[in-house]
Amino acid sequence: LITYDEDLVPVPEGFYTSGIHDFGSASIFSKIIWNTESGGMTPDIISNPSIATPAVLKFQIAVCSSVTGTTCNDGGWNYLGPNGTSAYYEEALPCTVTGSSTTNEKVECDTSAALNGKRYVRYKAYLTAAKDASDKIIDTPYLQDVKIAIFRYETGAYELVSSPYDAGDSTNAIKKLQWKESNISSPTRDIQFQVRTSADGNIWTQWCGPTACDDTAKYTDPYGTEAIFSSLSDLSADRFFQYKVILSNTDPTDTPILKNVHLWYELADKR
Repeated sequence: LITYDEDLVPVPEGFYTSGIHDFGSASIFSKIIWNTESGGMTPDIISNPSIATPAVLKFQIAVCSSVTGTTCNDGGWNYLGPNGTSAYYEEALPCTVTGSSTTNEKVECDTSAALNGKRYVRYKAYLTAAKDASDKIIDTPYLQDVKIAIFRYETGAYELVSSPYDAGDSTNAIKKLQWKESNISSPTRDIQFQVRTSADGNIWTQWCGPTACDDTAKYTDPYGTEAIFSSLSDLSADRFFQYKVILSNTDPTDTPILKNVHLWYELADKR
């Protein structure tokens, strides 16, 4: 970093490259946030009119899918700015600035979508000293800390089992399963269902799909066009029932959404 001290000779400009941070899996990058203090930044001109050219502190970010040592296996570390170009994140729009560089200034920038889907990240900070009208260095920027914020959706298959429902009659027959979903892109993001029944709420059938009760078959059509398996609609020993929803996702940038579920049943004496 560029620093200023009576015993040190400041330099006009320089840069600092961070180490590599591993987020553990592919992620969505949302913000870069840094704090700076003093150092001739733009607000300092008000209190120090001798500053003709304010100091600059700006950033670029590079991401990577996999690394070997410090080498990015995507073809090298490509440092980018807010538009996915060679521009910089800096103390200017569209970034937001709170506080004052004469005390403690926080700069927060939304990151480029071009970074998304990568696991490893590093940043490069570019620092330029403040100068007076004669081009003499009179102050330098101080970088206190840097944060890169991410979020991601979990990948894998996740199950949610409903509470058992008591139809109050063993002659219950399951008639139809229907649900409302969004953000589906099979097989990347998908939602499937299974149903099971019980005569007493203790001993249950295996999980059923439209073709079998074998813990494997699944309902895949949210519009309810798939037939209910025969053993669930035979008016025998199906007083209690429950469903299982399986949400599967291989896309860390998005997730399937289940909005509601409707499970129709009918009792023999209501036909």
